[in-house]
Amino acid sequence: MKEKEVEDGLKNLIKALRQYADSAPMKVSEMHNHFLDSNPKLYNEIELQKLEYFLKSYLYKFYLANMHLEQLWSLASKHTKENNLFGILKNIFDEHSSIDDNVIL
Repeated sequence: MKEKEVEDGLKNLIKALRQYADSAPMKVSEMHNHFLDSNPKLYNEIELQKLEYFLKSYLYKFYLANMHLEQLWSLASKHTKENNLFGILKNIFDEHSSIDDNVIL
């Protein structure tokens, strides 16, 4: 497969992922805000700033993990179709061979 086709495929995958991957971070942010609004005296200003920072950091990493996982599943399904799934699983659990690049992928 040409590099351009791979790049285009991954870009299309990210576009498709964005359609549903945005919902979880939005829900977590809303829950975060609701909790803080319901408990206004629980944290001081510095703690609130830290909470906001770590929430954004977590949501960003969560989003990237979702994208990477989808990309890995896409690659895995392609290689599973080209190779025997039983052979791939046998290699994972029993053989531990690193000779066949397609099986490793």
